[in-house]
Amino acid sequence: MPQQHWRPKAVYHYIQDKDLVPSFVVDITPFIERKLELILAFRSQFFLPEVTEYQNEPATPISGHDFFEFVKAKCRAFGRPIGVEFAEGFITARTPGVSNFFDLL
Repeated sequence: MPQQHWRPKAVYHYIQDKDLVPSFVVDITPFIERKLELILAFRSQFFLPEVTEYQNEPATPISGHDFFEFVKAKCRAFGRPIGVEFAEGFITARTPGVSNFFDLL
């Protein structure tokens, strides 16, 4: 049976390591350690001094020893304007709306 077509009401793009101004940010303070843990699920992609088999692989933007410090610093920078320790930034082609002014942080 074919799936019914579906269109999202909005598309939000996660800001990775680009230097972009977010359209909005989401507080992830309770989840920062889990985020870093999940990134490590792809451990062959990252600099891990204790894993010797990866030592001779070519360098990439995410393989440097400072990558995880960068991730946390970026999340801290996104969190600062809304008064939280860590946040994720997103961009969108359309202006997000809220139904209640007081829902904004």
